[in-house]
Amino acid sequence: MRVGKAWVLARKDFSEFRANRQILLTLTLLPVLMAVIMPVLLYVPILLLSSTGPPAPPDLDLQGLTPLAAANRTNEVLRDVWIDGGRITGSVLNHSRVENATLVGVVAERSFLANVTIEGGYLRGCVLSNATLAGDVVLVDTVVLEGDPQSATLRQVYSALALILPLFFFLIMAIAVPTTLAAYSFVGEKVNRSLEPLLAAPVTDGELLLGKYLAALAPTMAVLLISWAAFTAIADVLVVPALGVPPLPNATWLAGVLVLMPIFSFLGISVNVLISTKVNDVRVAQQYGALLVMPLFFFLILPTGGAFGLTVGIILGISAVVGVADLAVFAVTLRLFRREEILTRWT
Repeated sequence: MRVGKAWVLARKDFSEFRANRQILLTLTLLPVLMAVIMPVLLYVPILLLSSTGPPAPPDLDLQGLTPLAAANRTNEVLRDVWIDGGRITGSVLNHSRVENATLVGVVAERSFLANVTIEGGYLRGCVLSNATLAGDVVLVDTVVLEGDPQSATLRQVYSALALILPLFFFLIMAIAVPTTLAAYSFVGEKVNRSLEPLLAAPVTDGELLLGKYLAALAPTMAVLLISWAAFTAIADVLVVPALGVPPLPNATWLAGVLVLMPIFSFLGISVNVLISTKVNDVRVAQQYGALLVMPLFFFLILPTGGAFGLTVGIILGISAVVGVADLAVFAVTLRLFRREEILTRWT
């Protein structure tokens, strides 16, 4: 298969797209709105949380605690104790005081934690002083005394929003935006009376189909990447004063945008091109195509609904599954594609 031949066919479609106002509007409107409106929506909870002021520290009443020597403790239940130093892993802390220690995967409640490094865990009703948070740390009714009293809580809120909701919408756009372009691929040639020269071109069926895929994929990715860059810049500018650091881009977002987004888009385009070869009306092709790509949203709803965490590994796993589906749909389309049948049915 000669990619250069496919690219020549794609460039021909680019010129036709530029002359079609409906296609240009479909291609640009949603990404532009996403880039401008979504950062503002993300800033609202940050603004609300920041305006409430720091919460009052809870009265822990840490009296009569039992001192324990510094040690490496794993999978223990520690209650009413005072620990200075050491490393605590996978343990439960309740009504205790811990200083100068490293906590890994700890569940703590009604405890005072000072000069500690917390690497993942769940804290409820605690007071932190000079604490360093790393990994996934969930804070519930927890107060940070030094520094920005709400910086940790704000980072948790923004992280949940920035890692799931906007990325979810960008993936939806990767499927929805090229629908019109892909549905137009063969039906549009009939409307423009260029179907016969196209099907008579000295290229293989695979090169012809790949050219149609590239004609929809290339402008879609260009617009979405520009939209993503604008979204990231605006979101960072808005939230850095509250968080202290720019939260985007991060590894999860880079994997989602640079790996999963084009793979998802390619699958949506594949389905719509297949439909375009079987119907003879652009609107019918769009309707059928939109209906058939709906199951793709299932993969996106799962992490958004909390079925599993959205990590780089999860994104790469989904990308592998969708990538196999890309190859399968392309093979089916190539097998079902019949130039002679299209000519006799549409002309």
